[in-house]
Amino acid sequence: MSLIARAILLRQQLKSKKLKQCPRCSLFYEQSRDHCPHCTGLNNRQIEDLMERQKSFQTGNILHIVFVFGALALFFALLIWIL
Repeated sequence: MSLIARAILLRQQLKSKKLKQCPRCSLFYEQSRDHCPHCTGLNNRQIEDLMERQKSFQTGNILHIVFVFGALALFFALLIWIL
């Protein structure tokens, strides 16, 4: 699935569901649930690991976007130079 398709799907999901943020793990979940599905049953150390994984996942996404834009800029610079 492309990045644009993921963004569109995420936007639709966020519009259709009312979300609330968990005070323990800071992740979002549906308001219809009584407890956060991400951190229920985890101890503090496991929650720290979960938050660290989430942070590294977000950093990886940002680096991927920067890489794609850099590659596109290089491609168009080469295309202009050749033509």
